[in-house]
Amino acid sequence: MDGLRSLQSAIDNCMPFSFVQLQSDYKMIYDEPSGKRRFWYAKIVNGEVRALSTFGLEDGTYNQTDRYSVNYAVTENYRGHGLAIEAVNIGIEDLRKRLKRFYVEALIEETNVSSVAVAKKLFSGIGTATIDEVSRKPALFFYKLIEFR
Repeated sequence: MDGLRSLQSAIDNCMPFSFVQLQSDYKMIYDEPSGKRRFWYAKIVNGEVRALSTFGLEDGTYNQTDRYSVNYAVTENYRGHGLAIEAVNIGIEDLRKRLKRFYVEALIEETNVSSVAVAKKLFSGIGTATIDEVSRKPALFFYKLIEFR
């Protein structure tokens, strides 16, 4: 949710961004914080950010394949309408055009019921129980291989 609020604040304050227009109301923003690739996919309608997914390159690979952590958020007024799944799928489809093969992974606190439900739909599974190293809280880890075919 912090990324969504930050992006909305930047738009409200007319910060210069280089958007790439995707389908419908989605725009892509690319940056490299700390030298790591990150792709933002935002549904922006009339200057309002309604949904956001971000894909950040993680350190290390799995099976010699890059790993991208995905985060997603939806503005409160628009929750419950499938926008989180839509935002992540828009990102995956765009990245599929840029990368031949990559993993998408998500680490979600178990108490975040809505985000866990979204992840179960996106990753077609129940996730692996773990402990979030930052919050030290129980979490579920989801991952999926995406390949260009």
